[in-house]
Amino acid sequence: MECHPELVSAFLDGELEPVIMQEFLEHITHCPPCQELLLQLGCFQGLFQGAPKMADPESLTRHIMLEIHNHAVRPVGQDEPRGVDAPGGATKRPTTSA
Repeated sequence: MECHPELVSAFLDGELEPVIMQEFLEHITHCPPCQELLLQLGCFQGLFQGAPKMADPESLTRHIMLEIHNHAVRPVGQDEPRGVDAPGGATKRPTTSA
């Protein structure tokens, strides 16, 4: 079996089918990179087990999307839209080419 990092996560989540589980266990006994990943992900999994569960993750999504819309998030380096107040209270004016 080749390295498949996604199987490490599936293993920790208890999502591997028995046949894949057997192959994974045989692989991981001889693969230091996969062993290291298992240790790293296992530590994270332990951290999240004690975290409180969200009652309504859909409301979080709506809240985040509303904030994004309200703040007009743009990719880094993109100019502000024309007509928007510039720092110092000046208003940007569209430039015209002659």
